[in-house]
Amino acid sequence: MEELEKLGMVWSHHDVAWEEGLTAARGWAKEDGHLLERFLRIIRSLVDVCR
Repeated sequence: MEELEKLGMVWSHHDVAWEEGLTAARGWAKEDGHLLERFLRIIRSLVDVCR
């Protein structure tokens, strides 16, 4: 199993998406010092799209 993981085997696309999202969130937090403002902007834009 380790050999497959070294080759880039993806066992769970959900886990990959989670890790990518977590990396992005950490980058935003590093730039802005927090995530709340950015989170609220994203939520507002999603609400606008759904209307």
